Amino acid sequence: MPLEMKRKIEEMGGCEIKLLIQKQLFPTDLSPKHNRFSIPIKKISNEFLREEEKKVLETRVSGNNKLGGIKVKVVDPCLREYESLLKKWAMTSCSIYNLTHKWNAIVQDNQFQCNDAVQLWSFRLPTDDLCFALVKL
Repeated sequence: MPLEMKRKIEEMGGCEIKLLIQKQLFPTDLSPKHNRFSIPIKKISNEFLREEEKKVLETRVSGNNKLGGIKVKVVDPCLREYESLLKKWAMTSCSIYNLTHKWNAIVQDNQFQCNDAVQLWSFRLPTDDLCFALVKL
């Protein structure tokens, strides 16, 4: 993790910093139509969710029958903060976490390209709120 990102997390009072995944960006990660960053569960290197958060992600919301989401903060490679939403999608062969809200803005603001390598780190605020740090390699 770059020193500037580590300092930003420390300024926010962040703790429990964990590397979750390193991946190349795929066309669907960059597509405005999809507006999401996929995080394949099988490729996550460290557990980062609390039990209550797992339950929220696996519970259907009354009214629309969609799975719930968790509001999270994402810090981009330029140290800008975005409000986002972490969701869990059950796919045919596996399940995937996705960052869904404001992802298009993060892509545009950072001029991400297909095959760019990134790391996604998780951390916790003093309030125990879940946050992510996105590092471009």
